[in-house]
Amino acid sequence: MTREEAMASHPAGKGRQTTEEPVDETQEPEPWLLDARDRCDACTAQAYVRVYLESGILDFCSHHYNKFGNRITAIEVRDEREKLYEQA
Repeated sequence: MTREEAMASHPAGKGRQTTEEPVDETQEPEPWLLDARDRCDACTAQAYVRVYLESGILDFCSHHYNKFGNRITAIEVRDEREKLYEQA
């Protein structure tokens, strides 16, 4: 019995898709959403994190997201702080 057959007959594996999509490594990385015009809602520094809430959107600089991020219940977070460490 192959691994795929064993997983298909196992209760945890039922309905599980056994073929995985190949990863296209030639695909361009996702472009940055935030730019220099986006400002932190707490201090007006450049925003690197966008937080999507049920009631709207908040933009944060790295410092204020570190300070408040763990207290926010977000639907989605777009974190672009890695731009701070990119080499030009």
